[in-house]
Amino acid sequence: MHPYWAVQTNTLLSRITTVSDAAHKNAMNYCFLSLVSSGVWAKRGCIWVYANATSQAALLNWKDPTRFTTTVINAPTFTADRGYTGVVGTTSWLNTNLIPSNSASLITQNDASFGCWVLTVPVPSGNNECAFGIDSVSSFRLVPRDTAGTPLHRYSINDIFTQVATSGGYTGWYYGERTGATALTLYRNDVATATQTTASVAPEAGGTIRVCGALSDGPSNLQVGIFAVGGSLTAAQRTAEYNAFHTYMQTIAGVA
Repeated sequence: MHPYWAVQTNTLLSRITTVSDAAHKNAMNYCFLSLVSSGVWAKRGCIWVYANATSQAALLNWKDPTRFTTTVINAPTFTADRGYTGVVGTTSWLNTNLIPSNSASLITQNDASFGCWVLTVPVPSGNNECAFGIDSVSSFRLVPRDTAGTPLHRYSINDIFTQVATSGGYTGWYYGERTGATALTLYRNDVATATQTTASVAPEAGGTIRVCGALSDGPSNLQVGIFAVGGSLTAAQRTAEYNAFHTYMQTIAGVA
């Protein structure tokens, strides 16, 4: 362990079976330092960086590597340094083992957010191409593309209806937040794409969050590199989080 690295870097590396090379370690450390210094770290309940060197490292929860390790269900495809891709026509996805109502999520009814890095353009498959969702209901999910390939972004944050937002693209960093009982906003690459006013409901207590699919939509063919949940961020923190993860994904996943 390096004495000048962030405590969070050393903690994560201590849980990784195959020690990462210098490029991965430095990218992790820069990301941790940025998230902590900006105040984002304190507001994130869980962070999974699936874009990692090995599947074992990819499944760890960066916020606490001893809890909420993602479980692989029926072999979604892992690509080193890119993340996981669901397999349409199968029951394959990632189970975060986190229920939104769990206090560790830092999700509350009127203060909640998600972040999700989508790496591939979803191919219409007859299902809604769901980046993540809950395995029992649709009150917390992101659908970058619908069944017909329509350029719509659908999202829910503690509400019973999936919201709709038009947008010109599919890949990149999605950040959605609820900042009040009737206040929701979706961003893509730190640019707002929609606001909604649907009334909130209590965080889901009966199902865990799945990545690359959800029960109501089935597995998707999206590739997801990062997924995070927690409370809402300030505008400055939202931008800092995007910049931190963008730098990591440029270094490790080769994104533009």
